[in-house]
Amino acid sequence: MTRDHPIDERLEQLRSWLRPLSSTYGLQIETLRPASSDASFRRYFRIDAGATQQGQRHEDSYVAMDAPPTHEDCRPFVHVAQLLARQGVSTPEIIASDIDRGFLLLSDFGSITYADALLQPGVDVGALYADALTALVHLQQA
Repeated sequence: MTRDHPIDERLEQLRSWLRPLSSTYGLQIETLRPASSDASFRRYFRIDAGATQQGQRHEDSYVAMDAPPTHEDCRPFVHVAQLLARQGVSTPEIIASDIDRGFLLLSDFGSITYADALLQPGVDVGALYADALTALVHLQQA
């Protein structure tokens, strides 16, 4: 690459890690794109999925997490996700992981934020708030 477009080595490593998973989960590597930011060194990328080589369809998309091991340790993320899931709190499912390299493939909750969902026409605001309060109670119990 040129000086104006430096190579993102971590992104290339993430793509390389995802390639062997593509046949199992139908990952379309070329669709890898930023999904959201984090207040840490972690980065999240959305990746589309289609049918697998066996013709099975999994999710429409997944989220790939890049947590550089020199700055982040994935183990606490994985541990907390497992604890919360056991308490009935919706958390991304960890589909695949390479903890030593700092890569996780997660289920995707989608790109609509809670605030956006509240503004959707015909939405049952009361039901959304009830779900949120139930999740908060489960969080407190965890």
